[in-house]
Amino acid sequence: MRRRRRKKFRNTVLFVIIGVLAVTCLFLFVRVSDRKTVRQAEMIKAAFQSEAVSRRNREQGEAIFRVMVDEIREALPGFACWGDDCMAGNKALNLPSAVEDALRRYFYDALQSDFTRFAGIKVALTGLIPANNLGFPGEGLTEVMARSGASAIVIHEDFSVPRTTDPVAVSLMDDVGHPLNFDGENHARLGRVAIAGIRGYFFPGSKAVNPRGAKLAFARELTGEPTAISAGTTVIPDAAERFTGCLPILFFREPDDLTAAQAAEGMAAIVSRHHPPSGQCMVLCATQADSDLDRALKATFGEYYMRIEGDPSALKASDYARLADTLVAYLDMQGALDGVRSAIDSAKSSLYALQN
Repeated sequence: MRRRRRKKFRNTVLFVIIGVLAVTCLFLFVRVSDRKTVRQAEMIKAAFQSEAVSRRNREQGEAIFRVMVDEIREALPGFACWGDDCMAGNKALNLPSAVEDALRRYFYDALQSDFTRFAGIKVALTGLIPANNLGFPGEGLTEVMARSGASAIVIHEDFSVPRTTDPVAVSLMDDVGHPLNFDGENHARLGRVAIAGIRGYFFPGSKAVNPRGAKLAFARELTGEPTAISAGTTVIPDAAERFTGCLPILFFREPDDLTAAQAAEGMAAIVSRHHPPSGQCMVLCATQADSDLDRALKATFGEYYMRIEGDPSALKASDYARLADTLVAYLDMQGALDGVRSAIDSAKSSLYALQN
């Protein structure tokens, strides 16, 4: 009997112990599960909050970028790069493209990293300040003055614009009677023009029946009434107005048909068309040191003039890069890039504030 009671007692104790252990294990399991659930909930909440912050930063970053672009374009719409073959270069190598690359190194690379780091967005900054290549090989300073609006382009001889858009031969001169050479193998260089209110385009003279041997032909943009055009009528190129808000950069060889004083005066007239603040511009010219033209340009433009040594057609990619870096640094020293720098600094401050 005693054995039975002892055995029963031991079994009861073991049952109680097992029960207590089971309850304890269950309690611990519930506690751990609860903590794990809480941690998971906190992680999910943090992820949602992080995504919300990231989305907010992206939206604010895009807004900051739009404001910055508007401010930059208001401060500096671009560069008007006038010139002859020195400015024109070729598709791969030319000064305007090198200037855009220099601006990227000068401003954009670090700024692009800031937008990615602080706002989580990638922004397109290349070409934000366009350097418009307005140089053409085969033209001289006289033609560039006419294209830029620094001197007038007038009709040399009477002609009639037909009702149709068929081209008709014309000849041009500047306002002092010098003939203008705008012929080209594939296109005329004036772009869209207006003659006595008629808008149209010039083409190489070979596209028109041309008994007088004129090098250009004019075709109206839209059909209209036949119109007689008198000699002396002014031709207004769109380019003469389109780029007036841009900061001028000039690059020429030494003109053969103009005196040093005439060349300096002509370049100054091109610059004046753009009304740059405080005369800000850059004038580059390939000429001999201490030549008449070198002295005339120094006297006219002072610190805004840069003499180019040697033949510009021999410039390599590295030469263009160094030249453009120097040019951008000069413009910055002149204060021409102050508005751009202010807009970028303001954007950076706003980006940094996103992290607070």
